[in-house]
Amino acid sequence: MDNNSGPFYFDLTLFTDQGALRYLFFTLCLLLYAAIVSGNIVIIVTICLERSLHQPMYIFISCLSVNSLYGSAGFFPRFMVDLLSDTHLISRPACFTQMYVIYTYASYELTILSVMAYDRYVAICQPLHYQNKMTSRVVCGLVAFVWCYPVCTIFFCLYLSIRLPLCGNQLPRVFCTNWPVVQLSCVETTLNNVAVFFVTITTVFLPLIFVLYSYLCILLVCRRSSDEFRGKALQTCLPHIVTFVNYSITLFCEVSLSRYKADEINPFVVVVLSLEFLIIPPIMNPLVYGLNLPQIRGMILCKTKELIVDYRRRQGVEHAPIHIEGTAVERVSWFRFLGINISEDLSWSHHTAVVVKAARQRLFFLRRLRRFGMDSRILTNFYRCTIESTLTGSITAWYGSCTALDRRALQRVTMGNVTVNEKAVKLTMIETSGSDEINSSATTSMT
Repeated sequence: MDNNSGPFYFDLTLFTDQGALRYLFFTLCLLLYAAIVSGNIVIIVTICLERSLHQPMYIFISCLSVNSLYGSAGFFPRFMVDLLSDTHLISRPACFTQMYVIYTYASYELTILSVMAYDRYVAICQPLHYQNKMTSRVVCGLVAFVWCYPVCTIFFCLYLSIRLPLCGNQLPRVFCTNWPVVQLSCVETTLNNVAVFFVTITTVFLPLIFVLYSYLCILLVCRRSSDEFRGKALQTCLPHIVTFVNYSITLFCEVSLSRYKADEINPFVVVVLSLEFLIIPPIMNPLVYGLNLPQIRGMILCKTKELIVDYRRRQGVEHAPIHIEGTAVERVSWFRFLGINISEDLSWSHHTAVVVKAARQRLFFLRRLRRFGMDSRILTNFYRCTIESTLTGSITAWYGSCTALDRRALQRVTMGNVTVNEKAVKLTMIETSGSDEINSSATTSMT
């Protein structure tokens, strides 16, 4: 079929003129999108940075968060633009691209939940074989399957829809979906129906059946086990159960909605049911896994610090500690932020001491390299890359407020001479434009 035999634009007809309320809806969607992005990024970064969480279950949880970011990116930006726009036309390529992203997101979610159910099944029903079955190679293979299989199946279905000649351009949705486009076809769509039926069976119902079977086996094992074992099994499975039930309900609403004509249902109901699986799972997953799994919750909380800046003359009053989920937040006198050590007295003495110590340690290695007879150009590059960068890191933010004592400490490091193969690397302090800033330079001179 000719790809050009049809409209180049689709009209999303469920958008209505909301007047000034459009700005309120846009703000709410923006806040919701920001919450989804920040919550899922926290989960991903926590799992990536903490080595104790480099286990199959947490790797799959991070995949779930990545998929939430992927699906949200395919929906929210375009949806927020449509909220502020007077016309709601979307080009044919953009429409099918959005379809592809949203449908692969939906398929990824179910396949990831199925793999997570298998992981819990092995961990609870076959604990002695868990390390042998869930090896790094197996986990990589499962992750590859999770991402590759939906790509092929969804692409095949959308390819069949792309090649259809269309006799209209109105889609009764707030985002592009496949079935309303197929209904606009001017020719028979039996092949499309068969393909969609096959993909629905393999990407929706088979994973659902597998998850239910896994939890049936887990339930039978827990029935014969002790109360302590049941408690641990429930603790590790509860977040997955909540996520699975939540996503299954929202996906069922979307699948059921696609089989009804939009003019037979209240538009508000259509919008709510169609948006559930795009909004609720991405915002719920970080809450479910971040708050219910003690390993992730503990890692998130241990990164939270309290720094009190108090300039009152009388500081005898003890500040009440802050608690998050019943755990007291650690109170510190300084913390490192964007490469700068900020103290509770807002002075730079601690930061200067840290910088001087790091620079002296690197100077020791520079002397050792010189003793081994390294070329002076190599030593100069080493100095510039490791010592000068340490001394001048974020210098405009802190050097101007340093005390005379702090500057003398820096001066003792930067004014030293390191002799290298009859050449010297001489560091000087340069004052520019009326403000004191370190501008260390390495100069070589023949002795």
